[in-house]
Amino acid sequence: MKGKKYKTIALTLVILCLSVVPVHALSYTGVSQFTNTGAYIGGYSYTSASGYDYISAYSVLSCDGDIKDTDGPRYSYDTSNLWAQANVGVNKTPGTYWSIRGTHYAYINGSYTYKTSSDSYTEY
Repeated sequence: MKGKKYKTIALTLVILCLSVVPVHALSYTGVSQFTNTGAYIGGYSYTSASGYDYISAYSVLSCDGDIKDTDGPRYSYDTSNLWAQANVGVNKTPGTYWSIRGTHYAYINGSYTYKTSSDSYTEY
């Protein structure tokens, strides 16, 4: 009888402890893409997350490996979405290779995870 009583108490304590621990539905996305390849060339890096404490986005626009513009890092405690945009007005030379790279961070409980994303465009 004593053993059954202690099992019931232990089980009750476990259930109480589990009901106090918050459950986070974590989701996290990072995308980079060009939005314009006309007189201005540029794009954005986009970070979206839920269940994290905060997020950040950083965007770098390069031409043939040389950095032309950056934006960020930007931070948001409203973790629904965050944009970092990079663009530049240029006289584009045929054969130039453009790339936009994004770095996306999501922070929770003092630790973080990150992703990178990229898009490219060649002027013809």
